[in-house]
Order: sequence, then C-alpha cells, then structure tokens
Amino acid sequence: TLAAGFSTTNPAAKAAGTVTLHHLRQQNLKAAGQANYCLADFIAPPSPPIKGGVELNHGISGEMVEKRTGGINAYQTASKITYNILKDFAKSHRKQPTMAEEYLWKQLKGEKLHGFKFRRQHIIDQYIADFVCLEKNLVVELDGAVHQLPENQISDQERTKFLNELGFQVVRFSNEEVLHDTVNVLGSIERALQSAPIATPLYNEAGATPPLMGGMGGASFTDHIGAFAVTAGIGIEKRVAQFEKEHDDYSAILLKALADRLAEALTERMHERVRKEFWGYARNESLENEHLINEAYQGIRPAPGYPACPEHTEKRTLWQLLDPEKNAGIQLTESCAMYPTAAVSGWYFSHPESKYFGLGQIGKDQVEDYAKRKGMSFSEAERWLAPVLNYDA
Repeated sequence: TLAAGFSTTNPAAKAAGTVTLHHLRQQNLKAAGQANYCLADFIAPPSPPIKGGVELNHGISGEMVEKRTGGINAYQTASKITYNILKDFAKSHRKQPTMAEEYLWKQLKGEKLHGFKFRRQHIIDQYIADFVCLEKNLVVELDGAVHQLPENQISDQERTKFLNELGFQVVRFSNEEVLHDTVNVLGSIERALQSAPIATPLYNEAGATPPLMGGMGGASFTDHIGAFAVTAGIGIEKRVAQFEKEHDDYSAILLKALADRLAEALTERMHERVRKEFWGYARNESLENEHLINEAYQGIRPAPGYPACPEHTEKRTLWQLLDPEKNAGIQLTESCAMYPTAAVSGWYFSHPESKYFGLGQIGKDQVEDYAKRKGMSFSEAERWLAPVLNYDA
C-alpha cells in the first residue's frame, strides 16, 4: 500500500485533510504571479526579482532566466509557450539520434566518464543541448555537415555565447571526429571536465543553504517535495508467533526478512513510477538492476533517520501529511518507530543535483537553534539528536 502526496496551500484541501500529488507540468496552471518553484527543472520563477545573490533576467526570447551571481552555476527555465514544443522535439530526437550521437552517448551514459553524469537532449532556456553535465556546467555539441554553412555557423556562435553567459562551457565536435577520432574527443571532454569549476551545490558542508533554496535575503516562495510510506508486513505477527512457538526460529526470521525485502522492493518500484509516471521527469529512464542498486537515477528519497536527517520526529510531520495509519495501515509509536516493522517512509526530491550526504557531528549552538525552530525543549532536542552530538549531554 502506498500513501504519497504533497502538502497544499489550498484552504479547502487543508480543511478536508487531503494532499495532492502534482504532476510537474500542472504547475503551469497556477495563477499569474504565484510562485512555481519546485525541486525539479523548468518551473517558472515568480514575477518579482529575488534578492540575496540571485538575479532574474529576461532571456533572448522573453523567458525568465534564473542565474546565480558569480556565474559558476545557472538553472534555466523554459518558456511556457515553447517548452512543450522543445520537450516533444527532444523526446523524438532521443529516439532517432544520429550515428555520432548514439555512439558518443554509449561512451557517456551511466557515468562512464570518471563518474560524471551526462544528460542528452537537455533543454536549457530556448535551446536543446546535445549533451550536458550539470555538475560541471559543461555542454557538448555535435555538428553535422549542415553546421558548416555560414548562416548556421553564426547561429552556433550566438548559441555558444548565450550558454556561456548562463555559466556553461561549450565544447563542439563534428560527427566525423566522434566516429573516427573517439579517443581524442573523449580526451577533450575529460580536460574540459577537469578545467571547469564545480557547479554551485544546493548544500554545503557548513550547512549553509544558497539563497534560492533557502529563501534567504527576504525571498519568499513555495517549494515542493514528495512524501511516501509503504509496508508489506501487515498480518505477519501471528505467523511469526506460531513459528516461534514451534521453535522454528529459521522460518520466523525468514518471514520477517521477506516482508522487509518486499517493503524495500515496493519503495524502489514506487520511486521509479514517480520518476517515470506521476511526476514524469524521467519518462525515458531505462536502468538495469545494477544501476538501480547504485541509484544511478535522478533524485533521492531520504528518510528521517538517514545520515542527512538523523532526527526521527520529522516522521510525525510525514504522518500528519499522509495519514499512513489510515491509508496504509502503518502506525507510528511514541519513539517514532514504524509498525509493522517491515515499513519504509521518507521524502522524494527530484532535483538533478540532489545528493545524499551525512550531517556529521553538531555542537550545542546548533542544537539550541534546532530546538527553537522545532518548538521543543533543549533537553528533548538533545535526546533525539544524541547520536550526532559532538559533546557529552
């Protein structure tokens, strides 16, 4: 059973106690001027400029282009008018690549090039890049014979200049170079990756959140993540008790382990459906089991208790949002343990740069600040954060 959804700002929905899982494209239906930020690509920014280190400028064809000051990283938005056209074109082109594109993609996909993740036919503002590494803001373009025409060369120069202004480095190769001089092409891409600065991350080890994601500098907007809770352990207690009564510990352990594995499998399957169906930001994803195990997909699904969020009481927030006890038969104990124990819950983040990370050890000042923001006493915060304290409580 799956309970999943987003919190909502709709008063009627709040009164009814409902949550809605929005498809990414539905954000276009929001009222004019209402913020559309989401942890995913191509959501229109609000009309007023955001202060505190982020500029919002109009692109060449009238789209809003969001650009981090400093020039290292930029996340672009596509025009609402042209996005669907670009999306459909990119999707069809992925299915019918040129021989050179198909050959180079085999060398780049699956993080084969020193662990760097590339995307193909990726929309950046008004353009579709052949290949892009967002971690390094590197665009790789392949040029056929038609690009040798003077008018197309001028167009390519303008395109490169525009991408450079957004903070992207652009390297270009002819189809012939890719097919007949692959070693040198890959070497050039490797050198470009090594020389390019790492794009500004969405978090850092000091715990500071960049202005866009944290709403610093007076900015205010709505952001979105998904939530889920699944179980496969309902009703196994009687069978486990029977096995234990018969001193069949092996069967009891095996049944509990099977329920755990089924819950984990359902978690994996539902995350795949979120990526490919419900949110649809990775509709063409096709991963082997090995890649799924290595989490080679876009997005993460951390949970309260993970190294990035070791404090378990955030499960209470999740339970308020989804009501998994009613919708999925999963109870939450006073100690924030889930029952049945063969259960998994957490959050969906879809942003291409979202990563798992460890919080590490924290000090008293951080605990005090956290307790204040959570509305709990200092001693209670210490108790929940005990595993990560850098002092003796």
